[in-house]
Amino acid sequence: MTENKSGIEKKVGNTQKKKQSIRLMFILLMVLTMVYVVVWSIKTPSAIEDLNNNIDLPYKFTALMAEYDIDKKWIDLGDEHAIYVETQKRERYGFYGYPDYSSSFKFAYYSTSDSKKALFGFEVGDSMEKADKQLREHGYRCWEIDWDCARYKRGQVDIRVDMQQTKESNNKSGYIRNGVVQGYIIQLERTDKYHKGYYK
Repeated sequence: MTENKSGIEKKVGNTQKKKQSIRLMFILLMVLTMVYVVVWSIKTPSAIEDLNNNIDLPYKFTALMAEYDIDKKWIDLGDEHAIYVETQKRERYGFYGYPDYSSSFKFAYYSTSDSKKALFGFEVGDSMEKADKQLREHGYRCWEIDWDCARYKRGQVDIRVDMQQTKESNNKSGYIRNGVVQGYIIQLERTDKYHKGYYK
């Protein structure tokens, strides 16, 4: 009888230890999740940071338009959700309120055909093979290839590279084989960095 009682006590003790372990694991998981959310909300998402570090522009992607002193003569009002700044250097800068429905416009669009504006180490006039390689090295995947452009995506960052083919292109494997970069367009599908995961 004593042995049975001892066995029952051991089982009860083991069950309580398991419950305590599960509670501790749950609490630890909750704490780690909270730390992750706080760190994510403070940290600039990696794709945007990488983009800003690899192109020399007067504005930083996701920065508020109000942070810059922009000459009004260059401003073109697209609509109530977009404001564009156009310069004489074949460049266009877009500040979007949409799709975040924000009253504050943020830098989210850039297009150029300027041969001196490098993106990830390639420029207008370089081969499409070089552009393709550089974009892939920075985590972009090519999701569309057409006769005059190739489109790349990383998170919610969309890059369209306009090209002129030099001869028949062999794009069976999804890689650009022939062509010359004519210009490119960068567009953020969202400007709100607090939507975690969008800019990975």
